[in-house]
Amino acid sequence: MFRTALLSPKGLLSAMVAAFVSGHALADVAGRVNFVSGEVSAVASDGSRRSLAKGDLVNSGERLETGKGRLQIRFTDGSFLSLQPNTVFGLESYSYAKDKPEQGSLLFNFVRGGMRTVSGAIGKINRANYKVKTPVATIGIRGTGYAGTMSNGVLVVSVNKGIVNLTNDFGSSNVSAGQTFQTQDGKAPEPAPSGVSAQARADNPDNTTQEDKKEERQTERQENIGNNIAKDDSSTNPNLIAGVDNPLTEDDVTDPVDPTPLSPLFPNSQISLDVGQGTISPFYAMATPKIREATDTLSTGQVGVQFKDTTGTDRNAVTKIEEINASNPDSLATTTTIFDIGTLKAVNIQTKGGLTFGEWTNGTGKFEGANFSLTSNQFLPYIVGLQANTNNENTRVVFQLDGASAARNGSNAGTLDRFNLAVNYAQGLIDIDLQVSINNNVYVVNETGIHRFNIDSVGGADISNLLAKNTTDCQQGCATSIGFMFAGVGDGKGNVFSSQVGAAYQILLANQTSIEGVGALLLNPSQTSTPTVRDSVNQISSNNDAVFAASFVGNNDALLLRQETAISGKFDPTTGELLTATTADGASYGRVDDPNSVITANAGSYKKVLAWGQWTAKTPTGSSNLVSFNGAATNIGNLGLDVHYIIGTPTTDMANTRGVVTYNMVGGSTPQGLINGANDSLTQTGFVIVNFSGSGGLGTASLLASVTGFDNNSAGLAELNFTGQTDLTGTSQLNFNQLSVTAATGNGSGLVCTGCSGSASGIFAGNLVTINTATVVPTAIGLGYQLTGTANNVNAGTATNFDVSGAMGLGNPVVNLPSL
Repeated sequence: MFRTALLSPKGLLSAMVAAFVSGHALADVAGRVNFVSGEVSAVASDGSRRSLAKGDLVNSGERLETGKGRLQIRFTDGSFLSLQPNTVFGLESYSYAKDKPEQGSLLFNFVRGGMRTVSGAIGKINRANYKVKTPVATIGIRGTGYAGTMSNGVLVVSVNKGIVNLTNDFGSSNVSAGQTFQTQDGKAPEPAPSGVSAQARADNPDNTTQEDKKEERQTERQENIGNNIAKDDSSTNPNLIAGVDNPLTEDDVTDPVDPTPLSPLFPNSQISLDVGQGTISPFYAMATPKIREATDTLSTGQVGVQFKDTTGTDRNAVTKIEEINASNPDSLATTTTIFDIGTLKAVNIQTKGGLTFGEWTNGTGKFEGANFSLTSNQFLPYIVGLQANTNNENTRVVFQLDGASAARNGSNAGTLDRFNLAVNYAQGLIDIDLQVSINNNVYVVNETGIHRFNIDSVGGADISNLLAKNTTDCQQGCATSIGFMFAGVGDGKGNVFSSQVGAAYQILLANQTSIEGVGALLLNPSQTSTPTVRDSVNQISSNNDAVFAASFVGNNDALLLRQETAISGKFDPTTGELLTATTADGASYGRVDDPNSVITANAGSYKKVLAWGQWTAKTPTGSSNLVSFNGAATNIGNLGLDVHYIIGTPTTDMANTRGVVTYNMVGGSTPQGLINGANDSLTQTGFVIVNFSGSGGLGTASLLASVTGFDNNSAGLAELNFTGQTDLTGTSQLNFNQLSVTAATGNGSGLVCTGCSGSASGIFAGNLVTINTATVVPTAIGLGYQLTGTANNVNAGTATNFDVSGAMGLGNPVVNLPSL
């Protein structure tokens, strides 16, 4: 009997997952988003992802991923949680009812990053039911507030109020207010070395409940600036930065650079968009350690800047910064005033080409609507410039220090000695070499091949989780953040060329103060180069021996899903795409003809152990679009089909695996479907839960995935969900021979699936990774799959035949999910 589904397609998959994992059909609401900055996602148990906005609900069972953003949540029991950038935090199980508070419970999974929390009713009434799991220990609460960081396998917990208990297989410790403990795999919790603390502070920034006053934005901002922008005298506020003796003022500052004004680049007394002759200039960009504390970033683009004057000692002094309405810049309409100088003074101003920088001091100003005050001994550095197009997609360029503000730390001033920034646009990598001298210490940040940011065509990037080191107070490294924006000199016609970088830096010291400043960097043309490899961090190297395993699949009887357990691979050294592969017995796969006929699309790789992509015809028809598939040449151009591949280095020591983990999709080809004979490009999502419960690599695995994006078809087919369970064999092979396939329309109505079936085959790839003592698992999983059948719309009397294939890579294993 046909029954109309009550859930949307994504909801249907969510319900299937929830029922499979925990026996519950729908997740409970856990809390509401009070503040969000940047792109922050909630990932459901089915792998579906949604962006979070202020006011959104979060549910039990979801995983929160902040990326470069930040997030604050108020839970239904009154507790508060703040997540820092680059954090993964799972709300595994949360239950609370106001009429039965004694039955409330929560189980969270702190995978990595930084968090701060203040407990609510559950932590106060039923402490035994409060648990936060991490890869190395479990956190229990006997107090009200704490902060934690989980990075590079080390958990650090700092307690603000009450007592927190840390427990693992090697011991248990109670951490009292004012103490910091740390633990890692294989060790009992222990006091952290002097100077080590959780970077997210444990005090509660939520001081008001009035939403109309933008409570979260303002209170978060007030907390973050507390160490450096004080409202009180230093005698009553230990966090006050006193500044330097005899500071420069507007009256005695001198400018060491060419005094020729930059007009019309820095117009006088207006939000600077109009550069004259009716031409609208590019936006400005800016960077400063403090001005945008609420977003936890040091740089931003698409702003308008107002300058006080273009002559004299006040030349190019920044008096106002506003976000611009990018959809209608000609109107000079703005959305938010970021900074207003008020009674503050702008001092120590320097101008370098298309950049100007200085410091604000001695007065009261506003940022994002909130007043802040600086004494004559307090300084807030800033740098602004004409936002530039990068226009360097295939090059590696080097920017070097050309001028800087003083480095500030409390009552001391120092110098920025060195700042080299190499930007590799081709690979999305950067190298940073920075040195600051202050307090009779030298702090050095030297990191290469940083691969955790995206360079926009305009703007810049913010990079956290860097480490500054010296031989005294930062021997283990002090957390450092750097924000930079691309800038340059305009041509008066609205074009700006990327010849400069404006940067802000902040080094957090063990005493909870910071070293900060800004610098202007200039392009060094002699060091510009063209990288030869696009992604050397993740790319697999070619090997003529049959050391790989792979799966290949297309949408045709001649291209049925095939698994090869011993195969060689030749990869393009520039793009990372698989060119050809040959089995040990000589059967070949790959492009036969000139790449002008057959190309590789959507090539990607993961941690040097897995690669994926698809071979596709450059022209839709033709006799030369040949791909070798199991040694036989097939013309994919005439068929209008692609051949999908997933290839990797198989895991060799499966016998030593243990633990229960979830692998989430990290990439893959673009699935294709023959829908009533017509080709259709689709979107895929999915994950695999693996329970390595048996000796010798035995256990179980379950696949839960979906494909969406079907074009209009007679039955209204919009989504295919496919699930399967299989036993592990003790080898690296992973096969789901009998997938369950269901179909749904776009409005959530179920379709009768006739003859619907599917299979997936692939491998466990890479060396074993140890997440904790109970969890040792392969690095990744690669799967190719094929789905076939007919979706019948009984009400409409229509049917849609489908044949769908694709390949997906899965990685980032997350521990401690429910057993299968």
